[in-house]
Amino acid sequence: MGEFADVSVMLAVPMLMRHEGFQGMVYRDSKGILTIGYGRNLETTGVSRAEAAAMLQQDAIEARDHCASYSYFDALRNARKAALIDLCFNVGRLRYSDFVRMHEHLKRSEWWEAGEEIVQSKAHLQEPARIRELATILRTGLLSR
Repeated sequence: MGEFADVSVMLAVPMLMRHEGFQGMVYRDSKGILTIGYGRNLETTGVSRAEAAAMLQQDAIEARDHCASYSYFDALRNARKAALIDLCFNVGRLRYSDFVRMHEHLKRSEWWEAGEEIVQSKAHLQEPARIRELATILRTGLLSR
């Protein structure tokens, strides 16, 4: 029997949610175990690839929504949008907003210069291969893989 077709599981889930309570950030439960969500034990259970992919999908949507707040974003090629979503996810929204010159170059379709701005950033020192790949995508408008 499938996990979600089992009536006992369907009945237990709302009860578990009520008893466990929801915590969106990692915390230590009453036994000191790292936990998240509705009592998910991160020390023994962790998250599956499917769960991690679902979280990443949501994070990418949120990064895209932030990138879309820039007037030039909607007109970009999808490959450039993807590179900017990756950059925003990697550095966070606040640091992404600090790439003022990159944003100005993108507004003016100055692709090479926009790529150069991220290559000259602190992000490049932390993850050089990733930033070089993103810069290439910004410059060419083509995915590199």
